[in-house]
Amino acid sequence: MFHSRNPLKAKVSLPDAVTKNRLTYVGLARRVTALDGAMLALVAAQIACHIVAAWLGIGWITAAATDGLLLIILGIIAVSMHDARSLLGRLLCFGLIAGFGELFTDFAGEAI
Repeated sequence: MFHSRNPLKAKVSLPDAVTKNRLTYVGLARRVTALDGAMLALVAAQIACHIVAAWLGIGWITAAATDGLLLIILGIIAVSMHDARSLLGRLLCFGLIAGFGELFTDFAGEAI
């Protein structure tokens, strides 16, 4: 049903099912999920690895070990959480492609 004077101020009534589903979706979107907790643990592990790497001061060896450990943790998260598998797989694939692209620019001596 529309106002006859101003069509921009339309009065549209939504069915109850659409309103209930929207409210349910909004309520679920505000919860902290298991993936959120896993990503928080991953960030905490990354911070701890960086602190250890800075304390040891070995250089690229600790950087490679940190990256390998975090890749293993991400792989475990991707395998264990079926809901997040496609998202984490895509992010890991994107990271690998971006990393290989960065290798070529580093080899060429380019600076951005």
